[in-house]
Amino acid sequence: MKFYSVLLLSYGLSACVANRVTHDVIFFDNAAKNAFEIKTMTLKQERSSIAFENGETADNCETYYQLQKESHLEETVNNMSKGSEYNICEVLKLIEASKGTFSELPDKDSLGHYIAHNLDLREMRSSLYQRTTDEAFTLATMIPTSKLQIGDTVAQFVENNHAFSIEALAAVQLNNNDKPDLILRVVDEHLDGNYRSYSVEVLYDVSFDN
Repeated sequence: MKFYSVLLLSYGLSACVANRVTHDVIFFDNAAKNAFEIKTMTLKQERSSIAFENGETADNCETYYQLQKESHLEETVNNMSKGSEYNICEVLKLIEASKGTFSELPDKDSLGHYIAHNLDLREMRSSLYQRTTDEAFTLATMIPTSKLQIGDTVAQFVENNHAFSIEALAAVQLNNNDKPDLILRVVDEHLDGNYRSYSVEVLYDVSFDN
C-alpha cells in the first residue's frame, strides 16, 4: 500500500511539471517569425539608407546596430519615414536580449484589448504624448470607444487623418521573472502632414490575472 501511494505521488508531481509549459519566445506576427528563422540573411538584407547625426549611414541591420552605439538617427521627415524598414532590426535585437523563459502563455485573442488598457502612453514617444493626463494615458481612456478598433493582437484608430496602431509581434522574457514581455510595433502617422513615426516598444510583465 505504501509503495502504491509513493507511485501515485510520483505520478502527480510528474504531471504538474509536465503541465507547466515554459517558453523563450512566442511569435504573433508571421513576418517577425520568418525574419528570425533566417536571421543571418535578415541582418545582412539591404534596406533604404538611413542617416545618423554623426554623418554616417546604415543600409542593413548590422551597420544599423553599430551606428546606434555611436550616434542617434537624424530626425528629418525623410529619414524617419525609413524607420519602418529597420523595425525588424529592433525586434531581432530584443529577441536576442531575452533573458530566459516564462511560464504564462499570453492569450493571443486578448492581446489587443490588453494593449489598449495597459500600455502607458506617457512612457513612450509618440504624437499622443502631449494629450496624456494623469487620468487618461492609455488608448482605452484617450480614444472614444466608437473610434478605437481592437483586434486579437492590435489596438488602433483613425481620427482626423491621424492613423495610430500598436501591434504585438512577439512575447519574450527581458527582465528576469516568469511573466512574458510583449514586443510591440507602433505606427504613428498624420496622413495630412509630414509626421511619420515607426517604432518598437516593450510592454513588460503581461498578466491576465486582473
